[in-house]
Amino acid sequence: KTKKTTFVPFWLFFNSFMSKIYVSDEDLLKDWLIKYSIFYHDQIKVLDLSLFGFMEIPNFFTGFCFPYLSILDLSNNKIEELPDSFCSLISLNNLILSKNQLKCLPNLIGQLSKLTSLIVDRNDLKELPDSLGSINSLQFLDIQFNKLKNLPLILNLTNLIEFSCSNNLMESLPLSFGNLSNLQIFALNNNKMTEFPNIIGMNTELLVLNLSNNQIPSLPPVIGNLTKLTDLEINNNNINSLPNNIKKLKKLKILL
Repeated sequence: KTKKTTFVPFWLFFNSFMSKIYVSDEDLLKDWLIKYSIFYHDQIKVLDLSLFGFMEIPNFFTGFCFPYLSILDLSNNKIEELPDSFCSLISLNNLILSKNQLKCLPNLIGQLSKLTSLIVDRNDLKELPDSLGSINSLQFLDIQFNKLKNLPLILNLTNLIEFSCSNNLMESLPLSFGNLSNLQIFALNNNKMTEFPNIIGMNTELLVLNLSNNQIPSLPPVIGNLTKLTDLEINNNNINSLPNNIKKLKKLKILL
C-alpha cells in the first residue's frame, strides 16, 4: 500500500536543475511553500496551482521567493482577493486566474510590467483597477463572464492583440479604447450596449469584432474604417438595416 507523502525533503531545494513545479496534493503543497519561503530557489519559472480549492494566497508568495516566475496558473480555486504583495512577482508573463471568486484585482497590478497574458474570466469582478490600463506589455486579456460595467478610463494597451470582454454588464467604452492600435480580435458580445461604440472606428487593425447579443439599434458610418475586418458578428441586436459604408469591408467573410 502506498503511503501518502505530506512533506517535501529539504534536499529538493538545492537541485540547481529544477525549473518547473507541479504539485497535486494540497498538504504537500503547503509544506513545499513553507520550506520554499526559507530555501527559495531562483530557477522556478512555471507554477501550476490550479484545482486546489485555495481561498487565499499566502503572504510569503512574493517576488522575493519567486524572482523568475514567469507562468502562474491559479485557476479553478476559491480565491476572493489577491494581496498587494502578489504584485511583486514582476517577472510574470502569463497569469491565469480563471474560475475563482475574485471581487477585485489589486491596485498595484500595474507593477506586473512584463505581463503579456492575463486571464481572469469567470470571477465576480465589478470593476478593474486603473493601473491595469498601464500594462503596455499585455497582448492577451480575457475578462469575460464577470460583472463589469466599465473599463478603466485610461487604456494604454498599445500591444494588445486579443481582448475578450463578453458576458459582462458593459454599457460603454472609454475614449481611450482607441489607443488599442494593434487590437485584432475584440469580443463584446452578451453585454448591455445600447449603441455601437464609435471609438471602435479607431481600431483599424481589427480582424474579428463580435457585438452580438446587445441592444445596438444601428451601425454608424465609422464601421467603414475597419477595412481589415474578416468577421463581424452583430446578430441578436435591434439592427434592421446596414449602412452603405459596409461595402468598404472588402475582406469581410463572415457577417452574422
